Amino acid sequence: MQSLAVTSYRDLQPYNSTVSAMQSFTASRGEDTPDAAWLLQHPPVYTQGLAGKAEHITSHLPHPLVQTDRGGQVTFHDPGQIMGYLLIDIKRKGLSIINLIDKTEAVLLGLLHQYDIQATCDDHLGRGIYVSGKKIASIGFKVRKYCSYHGFALNVATETAAFGHINPCGIRNLAMANITDYVPSATITRVQHDLLDHIQTQFDYDCLTINQPEKDNVSTTE
Repeated sequence: MQSLAVTSYRDLQPYNSTVSAMQSFTASRGEDTPDAAWLLQHPPVYTQGLAGKAEHITSHLPHPLVQTDRGGQVTFHDPGQIMGYLLIDIKRKGLSIINLIDKTEAVLLGLLHQYDIQATCDDHLGRGIYVSGKKIASIGFKVRKYCSYHGFALNVATETAAFGHINPCGIRNLAMANITDYVPSATITRVQHDLLDHIQTQFDYDCLTINQPEKDNVSTTE
């Protein structure tokens, strides 16, 4: 039986300490360590992936910029955007990196279609999820020793104007969308809950183990 350990954080989680926690979790996990999913939000922060180029920062940034070890270019995170960090032993799951990304896209498409949002993938615009040419979800992973970390960013009610200082994901003039543009009643809590059903289905987990953190910040013991 394969279970997924899920932790949903209520408080905003600092970006740097979250990445450190994912790195520590991945480095210390054994063959029998259950996979994990962390659902959370960050304070406003721009992050630059391994392929990031300075030319995609187009004006002075109003929030900090952090260099990180995920794939991809520059993007923005803030309250109102759900970060789904997927810490998965892809070898045990029988997945390639492409399979991992495909399944993550399927999670997001399933969730958005559940809300009657006509979301699609777009080969011309790159990996991620789009609605009428606007990007509503981004994907960027790091895989180390067949174990993934980082994951996806899903816009629920994010400050889309903050993306105006960058070429999001390296794409010029790319507009961003929120779930609340189409479903005004959507909340972070509701979307996080619904995401879990799609994660469990797409990644074929027998059960979910819901963890309640003793204190609401990321630690390497999650």
